[in-house]
Amino acid sequence: MKRAGRPFCSLFLALSLVAACVSVPSTTKTQVSGFEKASPAKKVAVLRGPAKNGRYNMPACIAKSLSSAVPKLKVVSPDELEKLLSPPLERDNPPKDENALARLLERRDVRVRLRSMDLTHLIFIRSEYEVEKHGWGSCRQGCVGAESAKEEIRLSGVVWDLQRGAQFGRINVNSIGTSRVAAFLIPVGLIAFPEKAACDALVSSLQKSWLKQED
Repeated sequence: MKRAGRPFCSLFLALSLVAACVSVPSTTKTQVSGFEKASPAKKVAVLRGPAKNGRYNMPACIAKSLSSAVPKLKVVSPDELEKLLSPPLERDNPPKDENALARLLERRDVRVRLRSMDLTHLIFIRSEYEVEKHGWGSCRQGCVGAESAKEEIRLSGVVWDLQRGAQFGRINVNSIGTSRVAAFLIPVGLIAFPEKAACDALVSSLQKSWLKQED
């Protein structure tokens, strides 16, 4: 995280009192590979992977969005999966990469528990988050100043076919959004939501490359 200038005293917190707050779009790029031999999905689970800077909520967003986008598909949330596989799976110590995930899935006790849920696929999500802030200002009898926050979220989603015991698709998403707030007594904000944009982009790519037959 980088910060330049004097932080503008809790200006984003003051947005709860703003007279004007406008949502602005984020810039999102997506890369898709694999899925050539995609098998039909009946019941999938979203597995939480490493989250740089604490963005543990992204897999839950993906599970919820996927369930809404493809109503016929049964989706198991990260929390449900962690309860099923704990131990050895723990929220604070998820598989660090695909190799660690493969080792986890090779365990007999894990395979038995996954079969008991009739899962066909696993979506392994890793995320990275960075923010760079710049601002100046003061708040006494009112607020005067400006602040900007450039946020970047990077998602990696790997789809694992549990019936074949192999990975067959990957989606990488990068979303950048800059929020700006200016104030002369009353703050006015232009707010970006790159995390929501990244979540939606990954789910949309899953639909286009793999889940079209489930619509």
